[in-house]
Amino acid sequence: MSTPEHGVRFELVLEEREGERAVYQGFAFTPERSIPLVVVAEIASAKARIGGEERPANADALEKAAAALVRAATRAELAEGAAVPRKIVRWRAL
Repeated sequence: MSTPEHGVRFELVLEEREGERAVYQGFAFTPERSIPLVVVAEIASAKARIGGEERPANADALEKAAAALVRAATRAELAEGAAVPRKIVRWRAL
């Protein structure tokens, strides 16, 4: 996939699943750059962290959006002990 013309495209892949916890790694693609991300989802919450040496100006918004979309995609599955998505791809207008 190419970079988006506007907004941000999140592509996250399941790296680890342990009980009520899932860890996703991937990227937030903006028109300017690719930003590495790690998102840890649990039943009650999800937290995202931007990797790399340089944090973008909108890092807090990217982390919040990534955490929210992973939480929405995994909340029910984690609570039920069911399989979570192996890959999450979403576009957001930030």
